[in-house]
Amino acid sequence: MSSLKNKRPLSNYLQQGGTMWSLLFNCALVVFFLYIGAKLVPVYNASSAVQAALENSVNEFPTPGAFNERKFAKSFQKRLYIDGVTGPDLNKAMQVDKTKDSLKVTIAYVEKVPLFYNIGIYLDFVAMGITAGVSLVIMWQTSPLVTIGTFDGIHIGHQKILGDLIQSAKENNTKSVVLTFFPRPRMVL
Repeated sequence: MSSLKNKRPLSNYLQQGGTMWSLLFNCALVVFFLYIGAKLVPVYNASSAVQAALENSVNEFPTPGAFNERKFAKSFQKRLYIDGVTGPDLNKAMQVDKTKDSLKVTIAYVEKVPLFYNIGIYLDFVAMGITAGVSLVIMWQTSPLVTIGTFDGIHIGHQKILGDLIQSAKENNTKSVVLTFFPRPRMVL
């Protein structure tokens, strides 16, 4: 019986806590993600500046008929210059869709972020600027269904909202309207 009292439990012999190797591994992992973050944050900030410059430049034209690509490009480049951003090449990246009532300018571009040696990250960005003409006033007179929000690109969530809006408008035999903000509330508040 006395020999059982003198034995220490097995848990006293097991390691408790991390080893030097696990500490080094965790530190290396933190440094790696900080390095990746330091490389990607400026790219995403530049993308936000491109989106803001696009929205501001598009809104300089009161109607789609007044749109001029040279004036737009000049205004866009000036705004990026003020923000200290080198933007995408508009000759390759810009697509303009004009209708009688609206103007949509889309800028799609790829940013290459070199990390180390021959490893890099390619990021696809799409910036969109839309302006509506007189048709919005006419739609208000027909009791449309309206969705309100900051549509900063059409991702899956926005596609669902807009799809539901269009379906409900068809079922109720009315128009569907998207009401968005300029400048975005996040920029003002």
